[in-house]
Amino acid sequence: MRALPVLLALLLAPVAVAAGMSDPTRPQDAAIPQKSAANDAPSFRLQYVAVGPSGASAIINGARVRVGDRVSGARVLSIQSGRVALQHAGERIVLRLDHSSIRRKRGRQ
Repeated sequence: MRALPVLLALLLAPVAVAAGMSDPTRPQDAAIPQKSAANDAPSFRLQYVAVGPSGASAIINGARVRVGDRVSGARVLSIQSGRVALQHAGERIVLRLDHSSIRRKRGRQ
C-alpha cells in the first residue's frame, strides 16, 4: 500500500513539470494569439453555384444548400448566379464566386 502513493507521485511528476514549460521552437518575441469576437465567427466559403429551371443550389463549406437551408449557423437567403446571401447573427453576408467558377445548369430541350 505504501508503494501506491510513491508510484502516483512518480507518474504525475512529468505532467506537473511539462505544464510550466514553454515551446522551445517558438521565437522568444512571438506573441501568443488572443481570441477575439471576430475569430469566433464562422467563416463561409462559397465553392459552387448552380442556377437553372429546377431551382438554385450552392455548395458552401462543402455542404449543398438551397434557399432556406442552414449552413454553419447561417440561413441561406438567396442564391443567384455567382453569389449567395446569408443571414448570420442578425447580419447579412454576401458570398461571391470568381467568374471562372460560375456555371449555369441547362434544361433539357
